[in-house]
Amino acid sequence: MKTPRRWMAWILSMGMVVTVFPGSTYASASSSSISLEVNGQVVRTDVPPSMKEGRVLVPLRWVAEALEAKVHWDSEKRAVLIDTDAGLVPAPQGRAIGLWVDGRKLTPDAAPVLSKGRTLVSVRVVAEALGAKVEWNAKERTVTISRPQAALGQIAYIQWREQAGNWGFSRHPEYVSPSELERRQAEALDRLQAAIGRAAPAAPPTGTEGERLVLDLSIQERYDDKGARIEGGSYRLTVSGPHVALEELYTQTPATIYLRSAGEEVLRELEAIRAMLPSPFPERAATLKSAPDAALKEAAAISIRSVETGLPDGWHGELAIDPESGGYAVAALERSASGAEGASNVWFSEDGADWRRMELPETLAPAAIGFAADGVRLISDRVDGHVYRSDAGGGSPAWERVWEYPLPEAIYKYPPVRFIPDLRNAKRIYATFAHDTRMPTSDGLFRSEDGGKSWTWGGVNGDDRMSFSWPERVWADPGTPGRVFAETDVSILLSEQTYNVAFAQPDVLVSEDGGLHWSAIEGVERFYGAGADASGSVLIGGRTEGADAYLATAGADAAVWTERRLPFRADRIAVDPAAPDTLAATGQRPGEASREPELFLSFDRGATWASAGTASGAVEHVDAEARLLFIRDLYELKVFRY
Repeated sequence: MKTPRRWMAWILSMGMVVTVFPGSTYASASSSSISLEVNGQVVRTDVPPSMKEGRVLVPLRWVAEALEAKVHWDSEKRAVLIDTDAGLVPAPQGRAIGLWVDGRKLTPDAAPVLSKGRTLVSVRVVAEALGAKVEWNAKERTVTISRPQAALGQIAYIQWREQAGNWGFSRHPEYVSPSELERRQAEALDRLQAAIGRAAPAAPPTGTEGERLVLDLSIQERYDDKGARIEGGSYRLTVSGPHVALEELYTQTPATIYLRSAGEEVLRELEAIRAMLPSPFPERAATLKSAPDAALKEAAAISIRSVETGLPDGWHGELAIDPESGGYAVAALERSASGAEGASNVWFSEDGADWRRMELPETLAPAAIGFAADGVRLISDRVDGHVYRSDAGGGSPAWERVWEYPLPEAIYKYPPVRFIPDLRNAKRIYATFAHDTRMPTSDGLFRSEDGGKSWTWGGVNGDDRMSFSWPERVWADPGTPGRVFAETDVSILLSEQTYNVAFAQPDVLVSEDGGLHWSAIEGVERFYGAGADASGSVLIGGRTEGADAYLATAGADAAVWTERRLPFRADRIAVDPAAPDTLAATGQRPGEASREPELFLSFDRGATWASAGTASGAVEHVDAEARLLFIRDLYELKVFRY
C-alpha cells in the first residue's frame, strides 16, 4: 500500500530532487560523477545527473516518485506536471518543455531535456517552489537537497475509542492555569506528539502484538513539508505493540499512514496518559445477531398529507405526551410576521390534530412542558429558569414553584428542556437540562421521586464529581420498571481548582435502578426509543458501519440485539411506545448524495419499509393509532397524517 504524499510529510523531511547551481561553479567541472543526496540519503538514479550550460540536471520522475510526488509527462502539451491537473495547462507553443508545479508554470534557468526516456531538469526554481533547500559541495561534487521537517502541532484533545466507556481529556493553552494536573496532562500530550513524530514509516502490519489501543485525537495545527501552517485536524490513532496507524478523519478522501515505533515508545506514552485518568466507565456487553436485510417496497409507497394544527409560527419546544390521556403538548414561542418574538405559551391537543392554547398564569413563560404518569403537569420557565408544578387539572391558582434556578443574576437562563415520565412509576420523573457551563448541576439529568415536588441530582454512579454532559435524549422503558436509557457524554471533575475535567463518550447508557447507576452498552451506537407489547419491552437502537446503517431491536434483557441492514441511511428513527411494530424514519438512500432526504415507514418492526416521499425535517414521533407523524422542521413542529 502506498503512503499518500501528504501523510509522508508528517514523518519525513521531504525534498524534490531537482535543482540548479551557480554557472561559475561548473564552468571548469570535469565529467566525473555527481552524487545526489536527499534528506541525508544517497539517491542512485537509473540516469545519472548530468551537466548542461553550467547547470546540473537530475532525473525528476525517478526521484520524485520515490518520494510519492505525483509527476506526469503530458506529451500533447509537452509539459512535466508535478502535483498539477493537466486541465490547468494550456496547449504548448513551440517545442519547449513546460514545467508546472502545484498548478503554477515555472521558468527554469536551464531548459528541461529528455534522456533515455527520463526528463532531466535543472531546478532551483522548482526546489524553492516546493520548499526545498539546495546546497552544492564543489569539492565532493555532491548535490544536497533538504526540506523543512514537517511537524505535528500540539495535541489539543484525546479520547479513547476501543471501549465505549473510556475517558479522554483536552487542554486549552490559551488559559494560564496554576494546576499541577493540567501541567502534567500537557506534558504527557507533548511527549505523545514527539513519540509519533519519531516513529518510522512502515508497511501495514499483518498481525497484532500485545494490547490494541484505539483513540481519537485532534491537533491545533500542523506544518506541511513546505513549512506552511495548516489549521487543526482530527485523526484516529491505533497502536498495537510497535505498530502505529494514523487515520485522517472527517475528510472526503481520508488517508492512513503506518508507522513503527522503536521500543514501543508511542504505546508507553499512551499507557502513561491512561494512568492519569479514572477507571473505565462501567460497561455491559451486547450480543449482536444478524437478520436478513430490511427491504424497501417501492410498490408500497405511502401518501401523507399535512395537518392544519393551528400551532403558531415560531420556536416549538420538545413534544410532550400525557401518559394518562394520550394527549400532546408543546411549549411555543410565537413569532410575528416581522420576525419579532411574541408571547410564550403551551399548546395542547387531545388527538394530535386539533391544538389549543392552554390557560396559564400570565407570569409563566414556558420553555418546556411535561407530564407525570398520574396527570401532574410540569413547566420550566424560559425567563426565570424555575420549574413549576400543577396537579391534574392545572389552573392559575394551582401552579407552584418546585425548583429554583441557581443563578438568578444570569441574563439568560437554561432551564429543563424536556420532562420524561416513568410509565411504571407515577412518582418518578426525569428532566434533561440545556448545557450551561456556569452551572455544573445543569449538565445532565435531574430526577424526582415524588411526582415533581422535589428534584435531586446525586452525580453518576454515586460520584458527585461525575455528571452528564449534553444529554441528547432520554427514554424511560415502558415495559421494565426502573429502566432508563440515555444518549450523553459523561464528565468527571478532576480538579476543582481549575474545573479540569475528563470525559467519556459512551454511545448509549442504561440504568436499571431509576437513574442512580449507569453503564454503557457496548456495540449499540444509537438508541431511538422504547415501547412495550404483550411480550414486554421492545427496544429500538442501531449503529452505522461505513456507508451502511443498521437497525437493532432487543427485548427485556437488553443483552441480545437482532440487527438488520437498512435500505437507507437513517438520520432519526421514531417508535410508537404503545405499538412498537410501527416505526418512522427520516434518511437518505445510499449512493445518491444529491437526492432529497425521505420519510420512511415500517409496520413490522423494521423488516420492510415504504417511502412516504421527500422529508422536510426529522421525524420526532409516530402515533400508530391516529396515523400521525410529528416532524421537526428546524425549530417548528409539523404534523402529518398517513
